[in-house]
Amino acid sequence: MIEAIDGQRLATFAHWTRHVAQLAPGAVVDLRVSRSGEQALVSVTAAPDSDAFAEATAEPVTPVRPLPFGLVLHSRPGVGSEVISVQPSSSGARAGFRAGDVITSIGATLAPTPAQVRRGVSELPAGSASLVGVRRDGDYQLLVVER
Repeated sequence: MIEAIDGQRLATFAHWTRHVAQLAPGAVVDLRVSRSGEQALVSVTAAPDSDAFAEATAEPVTPVRPLPFGLVLHSRPGVGSEVISVQPSSSGARAGFRAGDVITSIGATLAPTPAQVRRGVSELPAGSASLVGVRRDGDYQLLVVER
Protein backbone atom coordinates (compact mmCIF):
# COMPACT_ATOMS: atom_id res chain seq x y z
CA MET A 1 0.00 0.00 0.00
CA ILE A 2 1.23 3.49 -0.78
CA GLU A 3 1.61 5.53 2.39
CA ALA A 4 3.28 8.74 1.18
CA ILE A 5 4.26 10.58 -1.98
CA ASP A 6 7.35 12.80 -1.95
CA GLY A 7 7.32 12.61 1.84
CA GLN A 8 3.68 13.73 2.20
CA ARG A 9 1.37 11.23 3.93
CA LEU A 10 -1.57 10.12 1.78
CA ALA A 11 -4.67 10.38 3.92
CA THR A 12 -7.24 9.64 1.21
CA PHE A 13 -7.52 8.55 -2.40
CA ALA A 14 -8.63 12.13 -3.20
CA HIS A 15 -5.29 13.40 -1.82
CA TRP A 16 -3.49 11.04 -4.20
CA THR A 17 -5.66 12.13 -7.14
CA ARG A 18 -4.97 15.82 -6.49
CA HIS A 19 -1.23 15.23 -6.26
CA VAL A 20 -1.06 13.14 -9.43
CA ALA A 21 -3.15 15.67 -11.38
CA GLN A 22 -0.41 18.25 -10.77
CA LEU A 23 2.43 16.07 -12.09
CA ALA A 24 4.07 16.98 -15.35
CA PRO A 25 4.59 14.15 -17.84
CA GLY A 26 7.89 12.45 -17.07
CA ALA A 27 8.04 13.81 -13.49
CA VAL A 28 9.65 11.46 -10.96
CA VAL A 29 8.08 11.02 -7.53
CA ASP A 30 9.17 9.00 -4.51
CA LEU A 31 6.59 6.75 -2.90
CA ARG A 32 6.79 5.18 0.54
CA VAL A 33 5.10 1.81 0.27
CA SER A 34 4.30 -0.86 2.84
CA ARG A 35 4.15 -4.56 2.05
CA SER A 36 3.77 -7.30 4.61
CA GLY A 37 4.71 -4.86 7.36
CA GLU A 38 7.92 -3.72 5.65
CA GLN A 39 8.40 -0.24 4.23
CA ALA A 40 10.28 0.66 1.08
CA LEU A 41 10.94 3.77 -0.98
CA VAL A 42 10.10 3.44 -4.69
CA SER A 43 10.71 6.06 -7.39
CA VAL A 44 8.17 6.14 -10.24
CA THR A 45 7.93 8.26 -13.38
CA ALA A 46 4.67 9.85 -14.53
CA ALA A 47 3.57 8.62 -17.95
CA PRO A 48 4.48 10.84 -20.87
CA ASP A 49 1.68 12.66 -22.67
CA SER A 50 -0.03 10.15 -24.94
CA ASP A 51 -3.37 8.66 -25.73
CA ALA A 52 -3.20 6.68 -22.48
CA PHE A 53 -6.46 8.25 -21.36
CA ALA A 54 -8.28 7.11 -24.48
CA GLU A 55 -11.52 5.28 -23.86
CA ALA A 56 -10.98 1.61 -23.08
CA THR A 57 -12.51 -0.92 -25.42
CA ALA A 58 -14.81 -3.58 -24.05
CA GLU A 59 -13.63 -7.18 -24.03
CA PRO A 60 -15.71 -10.27 -23.37
CA VAL A 61 -16.35 -10.82 -19.66
CA THR A 62 -14.45 -14.10 -19.49
CA PRO A 63 -11.44 -14.99 -17.38
CA VAL A 64 -8.07 -14.88 -19.09
CA ARG A 65 -4.97 -16.97 -18.40
CA PRO A 66 -2.85 -15.90 -15.44
CA LEU A 67 -0.76 -12.82 -16.13
CA PRO A 68 3.00 -13.11 -15.75
CA PHE A 69 2.66 -11.58 -12.28
CA GLY A 70 0.17 -14.22 -11.09
CA LEU A 71 -3.30 -12.71 -11.54
CA VAL A 72 -6.32 -14.13 -13.36
CA LEU A 73 -8.57 -11.26 -14.48
CA HIS A 74 -11.83 -10.68 -16.25
CA SER A 75 -13.02 -7.49 -17.86
CA ARG A 76 -15.55 -5.19 -16.21
CA PRO A 77 -16.24 -2.85 -19.18
CA GLY A 78 -16.11 0.83 -18.21
CA VAL A 79 -14.87 -0.08 -14.70
CA GLY A 80 -11.63 -2.06 -15.07
CA SER A 81 -10.48 -5.62 -14.54
CA GLU A 82 -11.64 -7.83 -11.68
CA VAL A 83 -9.09 -10.07 -10.00
CA ILE A 84 -10.49 -13.62 -10.06
CA SER A 85 -7.50 -15.26 -8.38
CA VAL A 86 -3.97 -14.54 -7.22
CA GLN A 87 -1.27 -17.18 -7.41
CA PRO A 88 0.48 -17.59 -4.04
CA SER A 89 4.05 -16.25 -3.87
CA SER A 90 3.62 -14.40 -7.20
CA SER A 91 4.66 -10.78 -7.68
CA GLY A 92 0.93 -9.94 -7.75
CA ALA A 93 0.53 -11.51 -4.30
CA ARG A 94 3.59 -9.62 -3.03
CA ALA A 95 2.12 -6.37 -4.39
CA GLY A 96 -0.99 -6.99 -2.27
CA PHE A 97 -3.63 -8.01 -4.85
CA ARG A 98 -6.56 -10.07 -3.58
CA ALA A 99 -9.34 -11.96 -5.32
CA GLY A 100 -12.30 -9.58 -5.71
CA ASP A 101 -10.14 -6.47 -6.22
CA VAL A 102 -11.10 -4.37 -9.23
CA ILE A 103 -8.15 -2.77 -11.01
CA THR A 104 -9.43 0.71 -11.91
CA SER A 105 -6.17 2.13 -13.26
CA ILE A 106 -2.64 1.11 -14.14
CA GLY A 107 -0.18 3.90 -14.77
CA ALA A 108 -2.17 6.49 -16.73
CA THR A 109 -4.72 4.00 -18.14
CA LEU A 110 -8.16 4.25 -16.57
CA ALA A 111 -10.61 1.30 -16.47
CA PRO A 112 -8.03 -1.06 -18.00
CA THR A 113 -9.01 -4.28 -19.73
CA PRO A 114 -7.04 -7.44 -18.85
CA ALA A 115 -4.99 -6.92 -22.03
CA GLN A 116 -4.16 -3.34 -20.97
CA VAL A 117 -3.13 -4.56 -17.52
CA ARG A 118 -0.91 -7.21 -19.14
CA ARG A 119 0.70 -4.57 -21.40
CA GLY A 120 1.05 -2.10 -18.54
CA VAL A 121 3.15 -4.59 -16.58
CA SER A 122 5.01 -6.31 -19.41
CA GLU A 123 6.14 -2.98 -20.91
CA LEU A 124 7.69 -1.78 -17.65
CA PRO A 125 11.47 -1.58 -17.88
CA ALA A 126 13.25 -4.07 -15.60
CA GLY A 127 13.63 -2.64 -12.11
CA SER A 128 10.84 -0.07 -12.53
CA ALA A 129 7.38 0.17 -10.98
CA SER A 130 3.87 1.25 -11.86
CA LEU A 131 0.98 2.44 -9.73
CA VAL A 132 -2.21 0.41 -9.82
CA GLY A 133 -5.50 1.82 -8.55
CA VAL A 134 -7.66 -0.86 -6.92
CA ARG A 135 -11.21 -0.81 -5.56
CA ARG A 136 -11.49 -3.22 -2.63
CA ASP A 137 -14.59 -3.57 -0.49
CA GLY A 138 -15.84 -0.15 -1.64
CA ASP A 139 -12.56 1.64 -0.80
CA TYR A 140 -9.85 2.76 -3.19
CA GLN A 141 -6.21 1.83 -2.70
CA LEU A 142 -3.00 2.23 -4.65
CA LEU A 143 -0.64 -0.70 -5.07
CA VAL A 144 2.82 -0.71 -6.60
CA VAL A 145 3.67 -3.36 -9.20
CA GLU A 146 7.38 -3.82 -9.72
CA ARG A 147 9.09 -5.55 -12.59
